[in-house]
Amino acid sequence: MVTTLPTAPPVATTAPTPSSAGGGSGGGGGDDTALLTGSIQSTVYSISGSTITGLDPVKNLNTVSKLSSKVSLPTGATLTVVSPTGKTLSSTAPIGTGSKVTVIAGGQTLASYTAIVYGDVNGDGSINITDVATLFKYVRNKQTLGAPSQMAADTDRNTKVNITDVATTFSHVRNKLTINNK
Repeated sequence: MVTTLPTAPPVATTAPTPSSAGGGSGGGGGDDTALLTGSIQSTVYSISGSTITGLDPVKNLNTVSKLSSKVSLPTGATLTVVSPTGKTLSSTAPIGTGSKVTVIAGGQTLASYTAIVYGDVNGDGSINITDVATLFKYVRNKQTLGAPSQMAADTDRNTKVNITDVATTFSHVRNKLTINNK
């Protein structure tokens, strides 16, 4: 079975650009300033739309403390990371696929991102034989995966989840290759 992955809707993650004056139909339109000023930036992690990748467990880049130290936050903002099961993660906890990384200031959410760790389909922050088994069941159409896990399952990033991704994940677990998490 080959599954084509869903794509995340685009969300602004950079500073606003001046728009040309123009006619519009008046009214409507929300103010995206809070989202734009709540964006995070990093030279270590890839932030695209509403996802964040580069949370590489091999390089120990998937802990809350490491993430916090490698991103630029807006002034006065803090970072909160919640696991896929709803548990707020401690600074030493691994960030797994499906975790929510939220930028908060003044009690308000400025931005939210979904963590994707390629190869970590069960969201525990590591890539192990459980992920291989889960991925194999998914490819055989014996198990379903949510959108973040489907993205994480596409280890070769060709927008399809198939037996090649199972083999890649298995090879990673056997230390025969390393999944690129950037």
